[in-house]
Amino acid sequence: MYVVFALDTSRVDSDYFLHWLDSHEARERLKKSAQGSVRETVSFSEFASIHIPLPNLATQTSIARYLNALREEIALLSRSLDALKRQKRGLMQKLLTRKWRMPVEDDAASPTILKEIAP
Repeated sequence: MYVVFALDTSRVDSDYFLHWLDSHEARERLKKSAQGSVRETVSFSEFASIHIPLPNLATQTSIARYLNALREEIALLSRSLDALKRQKRGLMQKLLTRKWRMPVEDDAASPTILKEIAP
């Protein structure tokens, strides 16, 4: 059986609450309240007794917006990193199988691009 509850949005910002639930502190508190050996559960009464730090609503909203912006930035950077990794794999495939050739200077064994990266 699952318990469903609603937040009093006049006192608690839902995004703030979700960020708190995702925090290390919340996971530790929930772990301490969990019961069971195979499948740990937290009863609603145990869950309701956990103290959650609640600054005023304006502060909660400000914190939640900031953390949401950071989450979005992390997602964007993660997508950029994935794209760069795919690009690197493609370049390695073409360069290492000699489908593409790099210009090599007469006086050096390394490609020009390596000198630009690590002079």
